[in-house]
Amino acid sequence: MAELKTTTENKTAAPSSPATVPPAKKKAPGLSFRRLFTKPGVSPYDEVEWDLRLAQITDSHGGVIFEQKDVEVPKDWSMTATNIVASKYLHGKIGTPERETGVRQLVSRVAETIRDWGLAQGYFRTAEDGATFHDELVHILVRQYAAFNSPVWFNVGCDRIEPNSDGRNWHWNQQTQQVEFGVTGYSKPQCSACFINSVKYSLDSSLTLAKTEGMLFKW
Repeated sequence: MAELKTTTENKTAAPSSPATVPPAKKKAPGLSFRRLFTKPGVSPYDEVEWDLRLAQITDSHGGVIFEQKDVEVPKDWSMTATNIVASKYLHGKIGTPERETGVRQLVSRVAETIRDWGLAQGYFRTAEDGATFHDELVHILVRQYAAFNSPVWFNVGCDRIEPNSDGRNWHWNQQTQQVEFGVTGYSKPQCSACFINSVKYSLDSSLTLAKTEGMLFKW
């Protein structure tokens, strides 16, 4: 009887290639700023002469529509600028401790909030760069070399005045990485004045558009 022979082939499994690991994102070093208008250790508010003024707007018959006393503004600002700032942008109800008293408090609210966002989110190379950015921004704003659009003045930093506001807004949720709509108060403020809204050829749609635009500017 023929002998049956079997052979076993010794196969060595090739080592599996390691899973591809995406390279870690390189952390940006942050922005560096140099001083052009300001000096270290000198408040940009101290470089300006200030006035206390009566801000008042009247109708065509002389009736007072708006009035706020002792509004603090830079001395070289016009009365038109004073009245606009006081009537439109100062936050809080007149006659209450929460009411902003003038341009110094208004600019402080906005400039400090933007600086703090930058520091918290790593936009500045150093804390000193954050301080430089803040001082330069304050100088530019109080000298009227540039200005933000209205929603910035309306909303940015107002969570310091109204921390419990129940305003609702579309916003980016950092944890879920999604755009969401919900109660944010002023913690995630609306800062833009540019939107494209659809409208249909009907009275209802036209009126809805007016409401939508109003809410966009407010929140």
